[in-house]
Amino acid sequence: MRKSFFVLASLTLVMFLVVTKSPAQVRLQDAEDRISRTPQWSLFPTWQLSDFPNPNYRIHSEIPAIGIFRKIIFGGGYYYFRKKLIIINMNENALEVAPRNLRQSITPGITQFQNIAEVLFTRDNKCYVTAVITGKFRGKQYPMLDTEMNISFHGFLTKLHSGNINNFEYFEYIMPVGLFVPKGVISASQNNIHVEKFEAQHITLAKDRYIPCIFKCINDNSKFKTSLLISSFWTLAKVGEHGNNIIVTYHLLLNSEELSDAVEHIINNATETRHYIKMLDEIRNVAGELKVDEFSAGILRDWVDNVKHISRPFESSATSQISEVSIPNGDDDNKEDH
Repeated sequence: MRKSFFVLASLTLVMFLVVTKSPAQVRLQDAEDRISRTPQWSLFPTWQLSDFPNPNYRIHSEIPAIGIFRKIIFGGGYYYFRKKLIIINMNENALEVAPRNLRQSITPGITQFQNIAEVLFTRDNKCYVTAVITGKFRGKQYPMLDTEMNISFHGFLTKLHSGNINNFEYFEYIMPVGLFVPKGVISASQNNIHVEKFEAQHITLAKDRYIPCIFKCINDNSKFKTSLLISSFWTLAKVGEHGNNIIVTYHLLLNSEELSDAVEHIINNATETRHYIKMLDEIRNVAGELKVDEFSAGILRDWVDNVKHISRPFESSATSQISEVSIPNGDDDNKEDH
């Protein structure tokens, strides 16, 4: 009788493990750069942002930054960046729900029914996919609504310029970039980022002409203008001789201090893995609580619902297949700790 009970209990346990869903989201160590200290989450299989390839810049290489470029009287200028409120490191599911033009730009000729992650894996490409909420500015506040903004890919460029960091004066690179499915944004007056297409953009790193210890992100380009209290879009960029390093980012922009503060409070209170879905639901409800206009509220609902869909738990039976084509760990590119 005991033997039969043991066999039955073992069988029950095995069946339970087969149908149990794997943990879908994990809270990681905060990601900190010169812009902000940001709560970092990862979907399964987990990966985290890498250390800075070039310590003079201290901008995360897997995520573009958003801010404004202010010109100065002596020429050139400086970026003032907005804070990232949360970073969610995604998995290959995000590529399956990504917009068509973006998928075609990542892998030209990809069909609707092809698994894009498997294609990237066979080509030995590294693709970093994140969902990011951007809030108010760090430090001094500037207008965010009806304001021309820049998307900075300078952190990504440091992947190519991590050596001889104390000697270079000027490093320019032509990087293919694009913005897809813009919502709550319109065209800037000039120097717009490429929209619904993937084309070259000049990105430059340089020492300050008058203060050599200051390293600047140059280029008043890759621009857009916010038109609603909440905006969203996807961005794509590639670097490398064959474009084998890729970053895909699903952005949500909160273009008021009140919205930014409310969502930041929700995110900071989500301290455990089990809080993830509740956190997203509370963020989704913010628009109604603050009586945001319906078009902005719809953008927020759409972004949260898409992220929740991508974040759905995986069946454990699929775990091994997912691991084989997973998005790479950002630390794979680390050369040293800073």
